[in-house]
Amino acid sequence: MAMVMDLGALDGILRDEVVVPLDGKNLNLDVPAFGAEGVLPTCEAIASYLFLRIAARLPTGVALERVRVMEDPTLYADCTGVD
Repeated sequence: MAMVMDLGALDGILRDEVVVPLDGKNLNLDVPAFGAEGVLPTCEAIASYLFLRIAARLPTGVALERVRVMEDPTLYADCTGVD
Protein backbone atom coordinates (compact mmCIF):
# COMPACT_ATOMS: atom_id res chain seq x y z
CA MET A 1 0.00 0.00 0.00
CA ALA A 2 1.33 3.44 -0.92
CA MET A 3 1.76 6.30 1.53
CA VAL A 4 -1.14 8.77 1.45
CA MET A 5 1.02 11.75 2.36
CA ASP A 6 4.42 12.52 3.77
CA LEU A 7 4.26 11.94 7.53
CA GLY A 8 6.76 14.73 8.17
CA ALA A 9 4.44 17.15 6.39
CA LEU A 10 1.46 15.85 8.38
CA ASP A 11 3.43 16.24 11.61
CA GLY A 12 4.14 19.86 10.67
CA ILE A 13 0.46 20.55 9.99
CA LEU A 14 -0.56 19.03 13.32
CA ARG A 15 2.14 20.99 15.15
CA ASP A 16 1.05 24.26 13.50
CA GLU A 17 -2.72 23.75 13.81
CA VAL A 18 -3.07 21.79 17.07
CA VAL A 19 -0.01 21.87 19.32
CA VAL A 20 1.21 25.46 18.93
CA PRO A 21 -2.17 27.20 19.18
CA LEU A 22 -3.73 24.96 21.86
CA ASP A 23 -1.15 23.16 24.02
CA GLY A 24 -0.97 24.65 27.50
CA LYS A 25 -3.40 27.42 26.59
CA ASN A 26 -6.50 28.60 28.37
CA LEU A 27 -8.91 28.16 25.48
CA ASN A 28 -11.34 30.71 26.91
CA LEU A 29 -8.66 33.41 27.11
CA ASP A 30 -5.92 32.56 24.61
CA VAL A 31 -7.78 31.27 21.54
CA PRO A 32 -9.93 33.92 19.83
CA ALA A 33 -12.33 31.34 18.33
CA PHE A 34 -13.39 30.35 21.85
CA GLY A 35 -14.34 32.13 25.03
CA ALA A 36 -16.19 35.40 25.42
CA GLU A 37 -15.88 36.37 21.74
CA GLY A 38 -16.51 32.89 20.32
CA VAL A 39 -18.09 29.60 21.25
CA LEU A 40 -17.62 27.49 24.35
CA PRO A 41 -14.62 25.17 23.91
CA THR A 42 -16.52 21.88 24.16
CA CYS A 43 -15.10 18.70 22.67
CA GLU A 44 -17.50 19.14 19.75
CA ALA A 45 -16.46 22.74 19.12
CA ILE A 46 -12.75 21.95 19.35
CA ALA A 47 -13.10 18.97 16.98
CA SER A 48 -14.95 21.12 14.44
CA TYR A 49 -12.41 23.96 14.77
CA LEU A 50 -9.50 21.56 14.24
CA PHE A 51 -11.16 19.70 11.37
CA LEU A 52 -11.51 22.89 9.34
CA ARG A 53 -7.94 24.04 10.05
CA ILE A 54 -6.30 20.67 9.34
CA ALA A 55 -8.40 19.86 6.25
CA ALA A 56 -7.50 23.22 4.69
CA ARG A 57 -3.78 22.44 4.96
CA LEU A 58 -3.81 18.96 3.40
CA PRO A 59 -2.39 18.49 -0.09
CA THR A 60 -4.66 18.10 -3.10
CA GLY A 61 -6.07 14.61 -3.27
CA VAL A 62 -5.82 13.97 0.47
CA ALA A 63 -9.08 14.12 2.44
CA LEU A 64 -9.42 14.29 6.20
CA GLU A 65 -11.83 11.63 7.42
CA ARG A 66 -12.24 12.56 11.08
CA VAL A 67 -10.94 14.54 14.02
CA ARG A 68 -11.57 13.08 17.48
CA VAL A 69 -11.11 15.10 20.66
CA MET A 70 -11.10 12.99 23.84
CA GLU A 71 -11.42 14.18 27.41
CA ASP A 72 -11.15 10.58 28.59
CA PRO A 73 -11.83 7.14 27.04
CA THR A 74 -15.57 7.48 27.60
CA LEU A 75 -16.03 11.17 26.71
CA TYR A 76 -15.13 12.32 23.22
CA ALA A 77 -16.45 14.06 20.13
CA ASP A 78 -15.83 13.30 16.46
CA CYS A 79 -16.04 15.75 13.60
CA THR A 80 -16.28 14.36 10.08
CA GLY A 81 -16.78 17.69 8.37
CA VAL A 82 -20.41 16.88 7.61
CA ASP A 83 -23.05 19.02 9.28
